[in-house]
Amino acid sequence: MPFYSYDVPHTCGPDPSICCQFDFARVNNGYSGCPWKKPAQEITDSNVKARSMLILDQWRKKANLYRGNAVMIPLGDDFRYQSEDEAELQYSNFQKIFDYLNENVPGVSVQFGTLGDYFKAVEGDFEPPVLKGSFFTYADREKDYWSGYFTSRVFDKALDRQLERVLFAATDMGATRTEMQSPRRALSLFQHHDGVTGTAKNHVVEDYAKQIHEGIEFVQNWMLKNISKDQLLRGAVDKSIKACWQSNAPRGLSQNLCDVKKQIYVYNPLDSEQQCGDTVVPSHETVRASLPCDISPSKDNTDWIKFDPVTGMMTYPFKEEWMLWKVDKGGAYLFFPGTLKKFKGGNGHDDDGFELKDKGFTVSTPSWKRTLYVKPVPDEFGDSSSSKTFVIDMVYETNLRQPNEEWFVRFTTASPVIENKGIFHTDLNGFNFDTHHFRKDLPIQSQVFPMPTLASIEDSTHRFTILSEHAQGTASLKDGSIDVWLDRRLEQDDARGLGHGVKDNVPTRTRLRVVLESGTFAQEGNEFEPTPLCQRMWDELNHPLEMFGSHDEKQKGLAKES
Repeated sequence: MPFYSYDVPHTCGPDPSICCQFDFARVNNGYSGCPWKKPAQEITDSNVKARSMLILDQWRKKANLYRGNAVMIPLGDDFRYQSEDEAELQYSNFQKIFDYLNENVPGVSVQFGTLGDYFKAVEGDFEPPVLKGSFFTYADREKDYWSGYFTSRVFDKALDRQLERVLFAATDMGATRTEMQSPRRALSLFQHHDGVTGTAKNHVVEDYAKQIHEGIEFVQNWMLKNISKDQLLRGAVDKSIKACWQSNAPRGLSQNLCDVKKQIYVYNPLDSEQQCGDTVVPSHETVRASLPCDISPSKDNTDWIKFDPVTGMMTYPFKEEWMLWKVDKGGAYLFFPGTLKKFKGGNGHDDDGFELKDKGFTVSTPSWKRTLYVKPVPDEFGDSSSSKTFVIDMVYETNLRQPNEEWFVRFTTASPVIENKGIFHTDLNGFNFDTHHFRKDLPIQSQVFPMPTLASIEDSTHRFTILSEHAQGTASLKDGSIDVWLDRRLEQDDARGLGHGVKDNVPTRTRLRVVLESGTFAQEGNEFEPTPLCQRMWDELNHPLEMFGSHDEKQKGLAKES
């Protein structure tokens, strides 16, 4: 679609004032009529010739932009065809145009069709070009880049992944599509272009969350029954066990409610082993283990990690900064950078400061918290102490209440500083990868990209990769650094269809896994590929152990929506 939008006024040809006249749902001022002051009018015997030739002229002009001899004209828009009358208006009027043109204009054949019909029509006409990469980041006009929705309603983006995660585990246990039909539908529904994007109205967001939350509970209960059945055969079932990670509200932050004093059951859905504390969990097996699964800093030699003594921000092996953009425009779709600031702690960012625990492994403010865990590098990937390969999990919990702020964390390589020459890699869907080149001639908002699971920079000897368990926006605005968005709150609408700002933020958790590797990397010329270690860390982050056990009664109520 070479023109401004996908609505009817911008898809028949280059002149929207003409195309709008052929959106027959706008007859008699439907959908507020045409803004070009040339109203839509129905096709009659007396005007069919003139009207047909008028729109044919637009179609021919659009056809000049196509390689083949067929052209596709979309006919619709958001929230259209909600009644039979509207569908009939479009069909009957266009059919009169088609009949006239097909009968009276040589060389013209017009019909209703599908995407499949179009591709069949052009098949063999020309050798299609090969496009590698993506169209991100999209702008519809001027400097209006759609990089805000990469992070909007980030809680719900995370909730989406939680359902995906438990479905993966249940399927590995043997669940059939029929058994998982309801939660799979809930997950599929959320893939709508106003669902996972975070651009739906508030009540729709709540309904999505309700369906996903119910789906998660359904799948967890199925897994619990499966594990109980398996353990019963071994004579070791505990009837009081429940899923450990739960939330009591659809948009409430989940918590691990299992009693740390009692052993739990853990299931590993991966082909490789995983670890819960000191317990190795073989692939596709359920074993008993003790909480916590994340290795405590006190149990590991972590003297090589350095923190700022005042803020607790990590300074080595890479630098961590809590940052925010203070903005005065933008909404669910659009991001416009305003004033760049460092987060200083407290509700107003300048009062309560930072509370440090465990030498800086945990840093808290009233609205932003970070806990750090060192992830052991599996033996098959070499000696991390000699190769300077590190894996560190940064778990952020945020509760954004300040208006018109975009919160992100900036990671900067410290020793050595990676000289990535403006080259930045992200994934498109967890399988394919995109390479970006920083451009000084473009605005900052154009150089924020979607990060479904991965962002990475490298030079010839080092690679710095950040993995995430859910989608958000990311950028690399200077060599050696990666910004990862955590949440955004906007007071105003950005005139892209939502009709209000994004102010329904809830407490949100983001686990980022930082993988710093040394080796030989081909920075330019080759497509990005994750290393075997990075792929393993990705697998474990996105498909972790599923935990079941007895709940600690003192923990009940902590997972409610605030």
